[in-house]
Amino acid sequence: MKDYQPQRNNPYLLPQTVWHRTLWDMRCYDYYSQNPDRPAGARIIAAVDAVREALPDDLAQVVYDNIVYSKPYPPGASNLYTMAKCKFVYDLARTLEWTQKEG
Repeated sequence: MKDYQPQRNNPYLLPQTVWHRTLWDMRCYDYYSQNPDRPAGARIIAAVDAVREALPDDLAQVVYDNIVYSKPYPPGASNLYTMAKCKFVYDLARTLEWTQKEG
């Protein structure tokens, strides 16, 4: 699966290195959940949980499964899932302070 970030009409655009770093932090979530004594584990677990709570449960689960397990979006999926993924990754990057917060 490609880990590309939509470039057009994306209000949640991140630098490429930040985008990929954040995706890989999310993919390590299960590992850190099983090994919470790792130095960065508690921080990443707390950040992912906080960002997941901000989205509706069904949408957050679909986006999480797409990023972590490469599950496709439901058939006939609209742009909603793509933008939700962008917002999810953007908010996680801001929470982990990989990028500067606006305002």
